[in-house]
Amino acid sequence: MARLAGLGAGLALAGATLIYLCWKVPHPIVLQYHQQGELAGLEAQLAQKRSENRQLKAQRDGLATPEGQRLEARKLSYVRPGERPIRFYTPPPPPPQPRTAPPPPPAWSGRLYLATRDRLAAAQRGLCRFVYGR
Repeated sequence: MARLAGLGAGLALAGATLIYLCWKVPHPIVLQYHQQGELAGLEAQLAQKRSENRQLKAQRDGLATPEGQRLEARKLSYVRPGERPIRFYTPPPPPPQPRTAPPPPPAWSGRLYLATRDRLAAAQRGLCRFVYGR
């Protein structure tokens, strides 16, 4: 009996150890998998920011030249001394036309009447074709 109790305690200890190992061993692997995914996303963001940085540096270098400054000043509507600015105005768009509301739908009884009339007329035409062969 004591051997059976010892065997049960040993199996319980072995089972608990197995459950503990099954829980703890994959944890670093799962953690690494999640961190690799996060790293890939951060690297993509870094590449995008580097691309934006290159574009902004190119824009800055363009504005550092006299020609770039002159073009930027023209975009901001500056003129040189002695020049006359010419402005082109576009006429404002015409006011929107007021919308006319569609006529209200007929009352329920009116719709029923019209639907019944149309179906009876279609049935009558079909009956005439059947009887007279037209």
